Amino acid sequence: MKRRQTFVFAEMARSNLYQALQECYLDLGPGTMCALITDIDAAKPLHCEAIPVTDLKITRGPFGIVDGIFRCKRRLREDIAALWPDADMSKLGDASQNSDQIYDIVDGCWRDWSDRGHETYKYLVTYGSKILYRKEWKGPGSCPFIVARWSRDSTTAWGFGPTYRVLPAIKTRNHVRYLALKNYDRHVDGVTSYEDDGVMNIDNGVEPGTWIPRAVGSEPPEVIESRSRFDVQVFEMDELKSIIKAAHYQDRPEQVGKTPPTATQWADEAAERARRMGTPATNLVHEWQIPIYRRFVWLLEQRGKLPQIEIDGEPASIEPVSPLLRAQEQEEIVRMDKFAELVVARFGPQMGIVAIDVVPYVKALAKKLGIDHDLVRDEQKITSAIEQLAPVLQATGYLPTSTPDVAVAAGLPGPGGG
Repeated sequence: MKRRQTFVFAEMARSNLYQALQECYLDLGPGTMCALITDIDAAKPLHCEAIPVTDLKITRGPFGIVDGIFRCKRRLREDIAALWPDADMSKLGDASQNSDQIYDIVDGCWRDWSDRGHETYKYLVTYGSKILYRKEWKGPGSCPFIVARWSRDSTTAWGFGPTYRVLPAIKTRNHVRYLALKNYDRHVDGVTSYEDDGVMNIDNGVEPGTWIPRAVGSEPPEVIESRSRFDVQVFEMDELKSIIKAAHYQDRPEQVGKTPPTATQWADEAAERARRMGTPATNLVHEWQIPIYRRFVWLLEQRGKLPQIEIDGEPASIEPVSPLLRAQEQEEIVRMDKFAELVVARFGPQMGIVAIDVVPYVKALAKKLGIDHDLVRDEQKITSAIEQLAPVLQATGYLPTSTPDVAVAAGLPGPGGG
């Protein structure tokens, strides 16, 4: 399974998946994104394409999930023939008379719930009411279209993203910026009033170095200035910026004074941000990451490059890890670090290494951080390394049997048990 997973991710890296994902993520802010993953040439990597929401139509199935995905696009006749070589081109009319005509083509697939025991999808390519091509696929990952939503709503198939939720703040910030630019224009090129004496005329503006005559006794031009204060918009801009950044999970510890954020503050806010992302991230794992992996697996199996692995006669499947679990692990890491810091700060490093078993602590920390277990030595090797480094550790005072030149808290035994 590990070799199989390594091969699948290598094929992902070889394809244009990550370039297509960058385009898809632009639609994730408003709420819904879609990708199309196909095998266009057996001699080339798998092809990935971002489907913009302007070409997308999705429907909710009988169980509340998106089970109908369709793409509406205007295409030339040669494009249709290249995309679907087996399509019935005669239904488009005479090719000699309509060679340059553009056709409104709709293609898409939907889940066939009549066969619940197997994941079955039906695919159609239509021009108006005419069916040009049809196909049926079976198995997890057989659907070429993959749709993911940031958050769900029971009244519609479309999702709602962080950008959608803070649109009022974004529009307000843009309007405040517009007003600021208007105010800057008035400061640079202010409104001027002058007495119309029949001689002076500055209706077309004043160029630098221009001499303008005026009648004797007439009043000179006077700048009309606004008495309203506009500096308060700075605070509104900062507040709106914080709202937008928090909605997109880009808020980080800010240095308010001269003291920079502490490591504990970074860890606490990272755990809080992970907790807030738990719900939408879980949705993306089930609707985006796992379907993309299954789609690559299905296509590679069709190519014959992936052997089928079965457990008890059933195909082996992967199990996603919930982001909520990751958030809880981040909180446990923070508590473990605080515990170790308090023990060492109160009783010194000698008692810290006595009270805390280093080997299980390191292994637990590596597991919660998701570190590869091969990077951490086993207990026997760690014990052997400590024995080899014992003279150095004793000299620096990091072993309880050493005699470092450090102060010992009242009531505790001195170094070496004295």
